[in-house]
Amino acid sequence: MGIKGVIFWLLVCLLYGFLDVWLLIGRVVGLIAGDKVFHKLFMPVYGVIWTFLWKNLMLKFGNMPLPRITGDKDLTDESALVMANHVSPIEFVAIGCAATSVMPMQKVRWVQKKSVIYVPFFGWVNAMTGECSLSRSWAKDQENMGKYGKWFVESGQKWLIIFPEGTRAYDQLECPKDEKKRAAKIAFMKERKLPPLQHLMYPRSKGAHLLAMKLREAGVKWVLDFTFGYKKNIIPSLTSLLDGNSGCAIDIHVRKIPIEDLPSDDKEFSKWMVKLYEEKDKLLSHFFKHDRFPDGKPAPIKL
Repeated sequence: MGIKGVIFWLLVCLLYGFLDVWLLIGRVVGLIAGDKVFHKLFMPVYGVIWTFLWKNLMLKFGNMPLPRITGDKDLTDESALVMANHVSPIEFVAIGCAATSVMPMQKVRWVQKKSVIYVPFFGWVNAMTGECSLSRSWAKDQENMGKYGKWFVESGQKWLIIFPEGTRAYDQLECPKDEKKRAAKIAFMKERKLPPLQHLMYPRSKGAHLLAMKLREAGVKWVLDFTFGYKKNIIPSLTSLLDGNSGCAIDIHVRKIPIEDLPSDDKEFSKWMVKLYEEKDKLLSHFFKHDRFPDGKPAPIKL
């Protein structure tokens, strides 16, 4: 990592250290004055710092253009569950770029592993901003997700981001392969007699189904499905991006789905998710062949 990268990470630690203190004070105030006071007075500072660091500064450091939106280009500022394929940490920045085109960043929440909250600086901030933390224990997560949907709407949040694959699909692009994950992916497809996907892992639908149903009950209107494509198959590391030589550009294909259209039955929902990921895989095949996603709005997902 060059001097630019070192300067960036020092700035990140400094500003996240400030956020740790600021949000902790906010949480104490919120215990006295209510959660709405915390979100109204303290969270906007988080939104400004997140946007400054991860959208503006990182893109300038990395000489990276803003992601190009295709498909359903009219992103909503209404409440939505956002589902996306996962290849690189850069996707957090790409989602932030898309989100801040229609809303302030403090209105965006993430589904994350509970272990993330123990990471110094970053995790401590996430522990206080109201992210949906999962322990990978279905009994505990089922209860937490049930409560989270109601809180998400009542506290005025807008987008909840989930990566249904559950991990990064490293074999999507020309990058180091994770043989253990690939073997698990192949075993999963064979066990369920699913057709092979070239670029994605099949999603874990049980948690996504529960979360979608609870959000629908709470009044969330939309599902936004994001498919990330990296131009010329170049997927950057944070180091290469911060050194300014990543050569990376990202397209995001968006499919906007009324949440009412999602099947309520868990088995039907699982079939719907399989069909969705088969369509996403076709989109990526087109992208890698033509270096762009197909024009026009995507067709509805039909079983």
